[in-house]
Amino acid sequence: MVKSIQFEIQRAQASSAAQSVTGAAKIGELTVADWEQRLTGINTKISAEAAARITLQGATAAWADNLGKVFDITRHAVVLAKKRFQNDPAKLAFFANIAPSDQSRATICKGGTDLVEAWQKADAKWVPVEGATLPVLKGLLTQCGDDGSDHAQKLAEWRAAAADLNAAAETLHDDNVTWYAAATRQFAEGTPFGEHDPLDGAGDNRSHGAREPGGDQEFAGGGR
Repeated sequence: MVKSIQFEIQRAQASSAAQSVTGAAKIGELTVADWEQRLTGINTKISAEAAARITLQGATAAWADNLGKVFDITRHAVVLAKKRFQNDPAKLAFFANIAPSDQSRATICKGGTDLVEAWQKADAKWVPVEGATLPVLKGLLTQCGDDGSDHAQKLAEWRAAAADLNAAAETLHDDNVTWYAAATRQFAEGTPFGEHDPLDGAGDNRSHGAREPGGDQEFAGGGR
């Protein structure tokens, strides 16, 4: 079970260095050039996953910011509507069933949408709080819809990059295991090269687990 990308990279670097010392063109099916190619490839995938993660975090923050604005307008407007229309029961009734809630993105949007409907019926020109107008709320709700679509796309892109990285790390893990098995057959115990353990000094981070966006470089989405 692979749990740390950095451990597998260190292991591959140590194996490549050990193979260079032996002068063997191939150990198992791998050349030193093969190791270099694999290490370059996985580092490229680490960078791609990190970039996708940062982009996803930005999309999440933008969506949350606009949702927060919708919720703030909704909760203030519903409270102030009770004062504004206290002498007009018909208009006051439009706001009676609006229950602002920030429990989820869906409840925030529902509260905002319900408020738009009531606001339009009661007085579309009413400004409960400076800067909080009906057109502003409508614009924020439209933007939240766009934010949701953008977030879904960015999430899919991050998941694809994470899956790509995980697959490369699993391949590197398999290469490390098969290379070591081949090396111990090719260079028997008791020979100069057979006494060298390529993992000496490589470190062991195998206790590290998977992390969600915002974590370190362990497997995004988990390993096998």
